Amino acid sequence: MLIDDFDSPIIYKLSLSVKIKLHLLCFIRKCHFDKPNVGFSFLLKSQLSGLDPIQKMFLDSIRSYSTKSGATGGLVDAGPEYQKALAEEITKLQRLYGGGDLSSFPEFKFPGV
Repeated sequence: MLIDDFDSPIIYKLSLSVKIKLHLLCFIRKCHFDKPNVGFSFLLKSQLSGLDPIQKMFLDSIRSYSTKSGATGGLVDAGPEYQKALAEEITKLQRLYGGGDLSSFPEFKFPGV
């Protein structure tokens, strides 16, 4: 049975590449769409939602990290020991390179250009 022969509004929403994959799935497994097929159902559900569960979990973790970093104004879960080590490193760099503002980009001046 071909995908186009299957009367379902879900099938018409799928892209051509997904339909080709479903044709191959049907051919390889010799499945019948009259019976429930777990692999077919999962494929339909993942293609209609747009993301697979791993992609969704990854994007959710990035969004939560972005929210947390926006709330703290810096690194997420940076404890006092990290802040102390960062301050020590900045002090070392200022001492080594003659001070100045380390958070701004240096200005270069080329005479005669």
